[in-house]
Amino acid sequence: ANITASGSRDQSQQLSRCWGRSSLEVILSHPDFSLASFSGQSQARPVNFSLPVFRLTRSAPPRYVIVLENSAMMGSQWDLVRTMVKNLILEPENLPASAQLGLVMFNSAAYTEHPLVPLSLTTRQSLSLSIRSKHNLSPSTESCVSCGLAKAVETLHGSPGVVILISRGQSPASITGEVGDSIWSLADKHQLRVFSVVIPPLGQVTPQLQLDTGGDSFFINSTGSFLSMYRDCLHVTDTILRRTLDNYRAVVSQIGGIYPTRA
Repeated sequence: ANITASGSRDQSQQLSRCWGRSSLEVILSHPDFSLASFSGQSQARPVNFSLPVFRLTRSAPPRYVIVLENSAMMGSQWDLVRTMVKNLILEPENLPASAQLGLVMFNSAAYTEHPLVPLSLTTRQSLSLSIRSKHNLSPSTESCVSCGLAKAVETLHGSPGVVILISRGQSPASITGEVGDSIWSLADKHQLRVFSVVIPPLGQVTPQLQLDTGGDSFFINSTGSFLSMYRDCLHVTDTILRRTLDNYRAVVSQIGGIYPTRA
């Protein structure tokens, strides 16, 4: 008697909550069963099972753009910068063959020196040759960082990517006001991860910056020897690759003298 009463009560709740429809009627109203045939149905109809859909996805290749200041103010450090960037481009242990790389130059304005290309022996050589000697630097002494980042967006065709900004002045993190807002708005909109490497003119003493070992901005001490500065540059590129490549194998040992910074 209790079982009968319980069943009657459950059926009553079912009908009241589902506008008078039984459990079977609710199930059969679903699109998956709209063409199904069950006992008690007057017509036998095929089941409405659609063919399975398979979607294959794979990770996009890592995409990098080097945004390099080539103003006249870079002259005293150009040999260092040129050696650093050429090493990053040419060494397969740094950027893998699966990566894509482009090169943007900027001073008072910016332009794409080399389009984004998959890395091969030929394209690595082509990119490396795009970084000429200091005698080919722009006569301009201005440094338009926002121009360089805007051109990097064009080079990436609006897709996400990693930007390695090398300049002699401020990092984007230290730029405030409307210019700073526009830079970070641009980076956020296009999902750019921006790493800044500040290399002041040779011998220039720069005021101490705030330190943050987890930051994406780096300051090279320009008062050291060429060898010590170059080792610092190698450590910076090693750190950037560690943070952006899943399968990167570090090739540089821990070296002091690098100061990741924040605004």
